[in-house]
Amino acid sequence: MDRRTSFFAIAAGIGLTTKTNLLASESHENFEAPLSLRIPATESNDARKSLMIDGFHLVLTNQAKERIAVWNDWCSWEWFCPKISIQIEDRKFESKKNNDKIWTVNYPDPFYLEPGDHYLLRIDLLSDSWIRDPRFSFLPGIEAIVAANYCIHGDDRSREMNIWTGTVVTETKVFLQSRLEDAPRKKLKVK
Repeated sequence: MDRRTSFFAIAAGIGLTTKTNLLASESHENFEAPLSLRIPATESNDARKSLMIDGFHLVLTNQAKERIAVWNDWCSWEWFCPKISIQIEDRKFESKKNNDKIWTVNYPDPFYLEPGDHYLLRIDLLSDSWIRDPRFSFLPGIEAIVAANYCIHGDDRSREMNIWTGTVVTETKVFLQSRLEDAPRKKLKVK
């Protein structure tokens, strides 16, 4: 299924907290953020929300009445936009994209979201694309708060190509899961 298709089944009713930092716009009482961010979780038979840390999505939704451009996720302009944090009890672990990516092809590539459209960003925190906090070890079934921060900074290219700039954040309480088939309390290797 193409991520550019609207994913109403995935996105419906799952969004929690969304904030947008848009300087002057924040002061308006009736301001509605042009983009929202969600972390869809799956619901198990016992009605617990779970999240596969080695394969989940961030859903970026255009809530505006006009088309909005963001960067395509394959190019370096978007590479560092998403950041993920996992809080387990009083410990917080941060993950961000790896700086070691080798770009064989790279150019600024906008993706256009029509009103109501969704853009899916696949996240695999166990892949080599992500730098994990060395203190983090995966314990399946542990309850955690997973937060996502998606930020596009303004620069000459974003202004030239009329790319949306700002920050949207969201968080959700879930039970962490993985597609790993090893023993349930296996400690993950980290960099």
